[in-house]
Amino acid sequence: MTLIDAGPEQVRHTEPTSAAPAAVARTVPLARGWVPGAGHLVGLAKGPLQFMDGLVDQGPLVRMYIGSRPVVVVNDLTLIREILVEHVEDYTRGLIFQKAEGVLGQGLTVVEGEVHHRHRRMLQPVLQRQQVRKHLLEMQEVIEARLSTWQPGVAFDANDELQELGMDVFNRALFSDRLAPEAAAMVQQATPAFMTGIVAMSFYPHPLLERVPIGVNRRFTRARVNMVTAVDEIIDRFEGSDDPDQIAFLAGVMAAKEKRTGRRMDRDQLRDEIVNLVVSGATAPGTTLTWLFHELAQHPEVETRMIDELAQLADGPLSLEDVQGLPYTSAVIKETLRLHTPTWFLSRHSLRETVLGGYRIPADTEMAFSLTMLHRRNPVFAEPEAFRPDRWLDGSLDDMPHDAYMPFGAGKHGCLGEHFVQQVMLLSVAGILRRWRLVPVSAKPVREVPMALVQAKGLRVAPHRLPARRAAS
Repeated sequence: MTLIDAGPEQVRHTEPTSAAPAAVARTVPLARGWVPGAGHLVGLAKGPLQFMDGLVDQGPLVRMYIGSRPVVVVNDLTLIREILVEHVEDYTRGLIFQKAEGVLGQGLTVVEGEVHHRHRRMLQPVLQRQQVRKHLLEMQEVIEARLSTWQPGVAFDANDELQELGMDVFNRALFSDRLAPEAAAMVQQATPAFMTGIVAMSFYPHPLLERVPIGVNRRFTRARVNMVTAVDEIIDRFEGSDDPDQIAFLAGVMAAKEKRTGRRMDRDQLRDEIVNLVVSGATAPGTTLTWLFHELAQHPEVETRMIDELAQLADGPLSLEDVQGLPYTSAVIKETLRLHTPTWFLSRHSLRETVLGGYRIPADTEMAFSLTMLHRRNPVFAEPEAFRPDRWLDGSLDDMPHDAYMPFGAGKHGCLGEHFVQQVMLLSVAGILRRWRLVPVSAKPVREVPMALVQAKGLRVAPHRLPARRAAS
């Protein structure tokens, strides 16, 4: 270990390995605000996003402490790409994923090594572009069903409603609407508490706190039981189904075979992968949609351009070609993902001593980074803190380096469902803006709340029907 119950200047390093560069590298500096016994928990507790943002100006790498546990925070996207892609063999999943493994089992989100490689190869065909095409119509049916419940002028919490919309679409594509709808609803209800609990436990200064019966721990325990119970019921229903038209993603997951041996996943592996799919894919679309409509409320000219672009489409369901022919809408989604990247805290763990950015990283060192903060600080983007969708269309980013924009991660652990999530967002935005404008009903500022993902809290909106000349239906 790099540290065992020591203060910040009492770090005990392991001996260098042969993989470490011979040159003597610098020691990662200590971040400001360290408090004896608590480390940097005081700053984190006051405002996690503000704290992470404050670290960016302190250098490309800084060392913070969660209680007595050291964490090296990486504040440079180029160095993060080195960790995720160029030198991925030097790092394994970090603290969040270690906590998650106890409840997510051997699923793709948390597993490493040969098991990860094998499962990724098995699942990749299930989520590729042509498979997503099969679900376009049913995803739009789910969206239209949800939008039909809206009443003109009747306000709702945008974060709650759009999260529900995103999970409706995801669960319909994953599970179908014909089998175990009650169990699918239980999965949907359990997901937020499940994800929030995993992140919260990562910041506990001692593992014993996971057993304290506080609200977040109780909600997590209930959610875990409900999630596993519901997924088992869904698997049972699917295994007993003889529906020849079954196209749900779950059918593809259950049928996935290892190419070399022809072996399928056993029951435990299948359950783990389904839970992992839900946790990694169900909440991101709704979170980003909420931020997108928050930005549209601040930039009505952007909303007008999107409505005009969508008004050029024919009435009725959209084809994949329709969706791909929406350059401005796509640019708005890209800009929302850049400015409001949902994953505010990710982690890795060094397997051996190495050098990163000229700093010595001992073996067994916890690493962390915030894509949320770094995307909105990156000088590759002119006025990086401004919401400017046109930057994706004016040619200024044609030569953008790969490490400048990574909302879905990168490398072997990048999001396997990236294309699916983007299609859910495009279809949802199109479905809403062909019929409705979402008008804020309160002047109170919207708050960023870092849970498992960065949520937009306090955005209450009322739907208003578009004039007939602009409505597509």
